[in-house]
Amino acid sequence: MRYGRWIAGGLGFWLGGPIGAIIGYAVGTLIEKGDVISPSRTQNPQEGFRVALIVLVGAVMKADGTVKKSELDYVKDFFVKNFGVEATKDAMLLL
Repeated sequence: MRYGRWIAGGLGFWLGGPIGAIIGYAVGTLIEKGDVISPSRTQNPQEGFRVALIVLVGAVMKADGTVKKSELDYVKDFFVKNFGVEATKDAMLLL
């Protein structure tokens, strides 16, 4: 796809403003070059789900313009119950 980086940059801008545009452009560039991680190359098949869930949680938490400690605590508890302590540490760093 020739215009993938621009489309991803536009989506990033729409979701996250100028910083989102930069991140979207970078992700679009990686997709165009084929440097993205494919499911066959990942060690853990749940990893892609966790990353997608973290992105979704981050977008929902940021939707009202502020991130509350109670929201973050709820997400931490959910991840500990469903994925374990070690995966939660990695998820919170990514979030």
